[in-house]
Amino acid sequence: AAHAVNFLVTSQGAKLPYEIKSLAKHMSEKEQAILTALEKLSQARVLKQSQRDDETWFELYHDMYASALFEWSRRLEQERRDRLINTVVASLVIVLIVVGAVLVGYRAQAKWQQAELLETKRLATERAKAEQRYHSLLSRAQEREGLELPGEALLLRLAALALVEGTSSLAASDNELKAEVDEDRRQVARLMRQQRTLRATLRMEGANARAFFLGNGN
Repeated sequence: AAHAVNFLVTSQGAKLPYEIKSLAKHMSEKEQAILTALEKLSQARVLKQSQRDDETWFELYHDMYASALFEWSRRLEQERRDRLINTVVASLVIVLIVVGAVLVGYRAQAKWQQAELLETKRLATERAKAEQRYHSLLSRAQEREGLELPGEALLLRLAALALVEGTSSLAASDNELKAEVDEDRRQVARLMRQQRTLRATLRMEGANARAFFLGNGN
């Protein structure tokens, strides 16, 4: 109804008769809906309804209503525009919040992927250094074994095994390295048996030597 009043009042505040079909066409509204709204204003003696050549016309009931209705219509239209602006602003804020959340999530994911990549590189570097150290210890142990220094060889092999156990990336390495570690464990067990046998032999020889000297002394 407020929008229809715009067509019934001129910008100078004078009343302007309008035929209902033309009014509905200009407002892009259904004729029956406008007719119902304007008939209520007619019953309230705000508008005057008349028939001309089988057409329904509406105009202000009195010129004195023109300025007041024009101001009322203008105010309603301004409120409508304000609500539209507020809706648009609210929608933009929501869009910005959503976009911001998406960007934050994307950056967080990118940082997580970068951190994961750095951790993978760190583990690979750690594994490479540990594997190099492991083979160096085994090589030195084999040299000591060649020089018939089983005690030193045993200590070096034990150090190599400790390195494997203390480096998670090396302990979970490829099958070839695992086979080397298993062989190293077997060599350690063999060297430990040799060391126990050697200590037992030395103790026995020491006891025999003490008995010999004590017997000769008597």
